[in-house]
Amino acid sequence: MEKTERVMSDGEKTLVALGAAIGGGCEKCAENLFRIADGQGVTAEELMSACRIGFEAKSEAVRSMKDRLAGIMKGDGASCDESRKMDVQKLAAMIRAAAFAAANAAPDATGELKKAFKQGAGKGDFRMCLSIVKTIREKAASFSDQDILEKMGNLMSDGRRVDKEAGSACCTGASCGCN
Repeated sequence: MEKTERVMSDGEKTLVALGAAIGGGCEKCAENLFRIADGQGVTAEELMSACRIGFEAKSEAVRSMKDRLAGIMKGDGASCDESRKMDVQKLAAMIRAAAFAAANAAPDATGELKKAFKQGAGKGDFRMCLSIVKTIREKAASFSDQDILEKMGNLMSDGRRVDKEAGSACCTGASCGCN
């Protein structure tokens, strides 16, 4: 007897998408998914559980990255002289803005960019920061997809091959409604 494959319900797809939205830091996606879930019969408990799991996964990803980078980072954390204090503060605000923007946290990124502007950053600095963020987002998504496929050995548990293009197009019918 052939085993019938269970397909996720629309509500389950929405919960998975919510976890991804939280992991990606997309507030608009999360807001839209809450509205979509309401029409799919998803309970408040299921929504809160998906959020909790998404936040836990995001926190674990940050911890994992810290652990991986700890082995590569060098330097004794020596402080800089006072004459560079203004540049260091501007750079710190730009770094924080880039990190927030890469996590799709636009309000936080905007706040940091305003701080950088007060420290002397200009329009060129802002454009460069956002250009770097765009490149990092694209590369990170590509590397992550590749790493997942490699670690899965390109095989599913039932022996079927994993489609290498699976991450390149949404064929699930799940959407956050952000267009």
